Amino acid sequence: MRDIFISYVQEEKHIAEELAMGLEEAGYSAWYYTRDGKTPGISYVNKEREVIEQCQAVILIISRHSVESRQVEVEVFHAHKVEKQFIPLLLDITYDEFVQAKPGWDFVLGTVVSNPIPPEGVRAILPAIRKSLNEMSISPRPHLVTGDLPPASPAEAMVEPPYLSPRRRALRGVEIVRKNLYPVVAAIALVAAVSAAIFLWVRQNRSDQGDATDREVAPGFIKGRPLTTTDFRDQFDDLRHWTNTQGWAVGGGWAEVGGAQTIGYLTGNRYGSFRMVFQLKLINGRGAAWALRVSDKGYYLFYLTGAQGKPENRFVTYIARPGKIEQVGTPRNLPTPLQAGGIYTITISVEQNLFKHSYRIDDTPDDVGEGDEHPLDEYTDASNVFPAGSIGFRALDYDKFAVADLMIFPPLSDPKP
Repeated sequence: MRDIFISYVQEEKHIAEELAMGLEEAGYSAWYYTRDGKTPGISYVNKEREVIEQCQAVILIISRHSVESRQVEVEVFHAHKVEKQFIPLLLDITYDEFVQAKPGWDFVLGTVVSNPIPPEGVRAILPAIRKSLNEMSISPRPHLVTGDLPPASPAEAMVEPPYLSPRRRALRGVEIVRKNLYPVVAAIALVAAVSAAIFLWVRQNRSDQGDATDREVAPGFIKGRPLTTTDFRDQFDDLRHWTNTQGWAVGGGWAEVGGAQTIGYLTGNRYGSFRMVFQLKLINGRGAAWALRVSDKGYYLFYLTGAQGKPENRFVTYIARPGKIEQVGTPRNLPTPLQAGGIYTITISVEQNLFKHSYRIDDTPDDVGEGDEHPLDEYTDASNVFPAGSIGFRALDYDKFAVADLMIFPPLSDPKP
């Protein structure tokens, strides 16, 4: 049995694929036709009816294409017939346009809220979908989890979750009990959070008072570690220098990054100003992200996307703090699009609060632009929020990329931040 049935038309198969990937990374199982429906010798119609009847909820992608699809209409009404719960998502269509085109679907959905998929894409609405599944008493199964979703961005935090209508919730006695428990649980959680904050503040002021360095508390860090002043080079024979590398693999001098969307970082290194060079291979053409000055407080995140990325062929700068990723600066269009399978040399110069990036095209599938070097961006953080920290890499939006021959050159003496 699959937890979630995704109803869509082929024009939106990439949306269904990203939904399934995101849900399965969070521990749910999903079924969608493009991947699961083409079984030789088995009727799709019969299989589709069976999956709908056995699933716990239906995610319905409502678009200008799907409201004209006879097959999607069959799925909607069959799911309603067998009393399945819906999570409707609007794609490039307003609620009023949807109701005008399909008043019958609106009746079937009742008062369930239909949420638009935001411009940021499927990843931005996944937290809301997971919250809805939790309200439906549909829990993830830990043995299915394949990776972690990144911290919620401001766009994710603004998305209101779809929810069950009062009529359907009233039919679920257990949901009423759970709803009444929410205020109690919330109060306990608030008291625990305040107590923890007070404890950490007291401990920090007792043990670290007067220490102007970052208090690194991530695994592998040592509080007050001095800045690294020696050159560092990693040819990735293994990952002994790195921490938190779920989803990474090494081979042939490359460290492949993908799968779990967590940040892997250098364990014992800490930099203020430095110069950094590495080779980058875009495996699936989506993009790659690297983090500078990683600490317990957060880090600067730089995201380079290729032809398959979202948005495509851009260089975007973020500031990442616990639970939040905020875009800063102005996204830059790339002068030459990056290709799947392409190899590029990335050069980074960091001087106090100024970050400079450029790239050189080393090898591309069509041999176009090889040897050319291009500037990416110069970003200045007036607040210098992260004066020192480690170096890391992470996947975003199901990226898969590889890094080779990483070199970091700090100055012989760097002013203490």
